[in-house]
Amino acid sequence: MKKLFSALLGAYGFLTRLPVPYVELELKDFSLITNFFPVVGATEGFTIGLAIAILLPLLKNPQLLAILGIVTSFLVRGIFHLDGLSDTCDALCIKPSGNEEDHIEKRLTIMKDSTVGVGGVAGVVTLVLTKFVVLTGLIRLKLFFPALIVAYALSRWIIVLFMCFTPPAKASGLGYLLGKNMKKTYGVFASLITLLICFGCLFFYYGGVQGLELLGKVGVLLLLWSLIFRQICMKNFRGLTGDTLGALVETSEVLSLVAFLLLGGKI
Repeated sequence: MKKLFSALLGAYGFLTRLPVPYVELELKDFSLITNFFPVVGATEGFTIGLAIAILLPLLKNPQLLAILGIVTSFLVRGIFHLDGLSDTCDALCIKPSGNEEDHIEKRLTIMKDSTVGVGGVAGVVTLVLTKFVVLTGLIRLKLFFPALIVAYALSRWIIVLFMCFTPPAKASGLGYLLGKNMKKTYGVFASLITLLICFGCLFFYYGGVQGLELLGKVGVLLLLWSLIFRQICMKNFRGLTGDTLGALVETSEVLSLVAFLLLGGKI
């Protein structure tokens, strides 16, 4: 139990900038923190939704509140995942060299480069603008609270499953540290936590059957996207890296929010 509690604190310390007590986990136990990634995601979504809800009576402008939500997300977790998205886009933008193995090594080298290329800028700008438009729509529909909690929880859940079934691209780096001792049981545990959080949230807003139906649709969408993304990673990088995990989080968040905007208002 003590080890699980340390893993929970470790998950918050690893994924967010929230002031949680520092815990030191042994390398063999580092992957334990992935069990609680969905909990951390739900906390982030709740915090962003709360900031919007508090200022909603004062500002009343959906565009300003959407910007506030995005800024709050930066304050809660920094640009940790956006940096991964940027590096992944830069790596995917290079032209094939003709030698597949050499091409993969070039992509992995680009990912380690701190310089941001045009591909990275384009990817980040596109994602942030999309999130702004979608959040604006969700605020107008008064659906931002459940959408943020569920989308952020699901986006962390999907990377846990992704790590369970995708090998690390190299024997070093963040992706390797997380995936080295990854167990399938972690994916099961994270899935149960995610189901409990998301269904509880949607049951409050929509009721049992409708909430479960919406959760199922968004969950299937993310599973399909993760399969596509896995193929991209295996072909271009030989597996996952810390940067591709960040890219998967960001894209999964946006996909979930888009799904809520299109489906949530029709229930």
